[in-house]
Amino acid sequence: MNPRPRTTRYLIGLILFFLFQYAKAQNTDEPIRLEFFRGIPIQVDSGCNGLYASDTMSLKKANYLLVTDLQSFAFVKIKGNTIKLKLIGEPDNNFANKPLSKIYQGIYKGIEYRVILKTTTDKKADETWESTETWRDQGSLEIIRGKRHLILKVHGISGC
Repeated sequence: MNPRPRTTRYLIGLILFFLFQYAKAQNTDEPIRLEFFRGIPIQVDSGCNGLYASDTMSLKKANYLLVTDLQSFAFVKIKGNTIKLKLIGEPDNNFANKPLSKIYQGIYKGIEYRVILKTTTDKKADETWESTETWRDQGSLEIIRGKRHLILKVHGISGC
């Protein structure tokens, strides 16, 4: 009896098993559940950054949904995992002097997720609470994984 057909069937079965497991792992039917950071994650340098929360009270309590360095990356937290996302395209390097009503859009991409942050400057930050090079922002945060989209209204503080 020739062992090749048996080995071939075994290999085909093994390949099909791994393909099935891969497809199961890529299932995007599960809803996206964004969690917040309690404070700025340790991965973020204390220089210039953007801190975004679902409302102004969460912002004051330092419960952030998105944290970015304003130049190259952002972090979100999903299922207890801190996910680093890279800024796609050229960053807007003039955050400290950005005029009121300017629309900023940052697109960040990770392995499984893409995040689109769209904000407008609400007002210059209150000097009693934040530094003078800081702006109050508001806008939307869209998180995409496969066919799933989660869009949230956000309030933020950005600057140095």
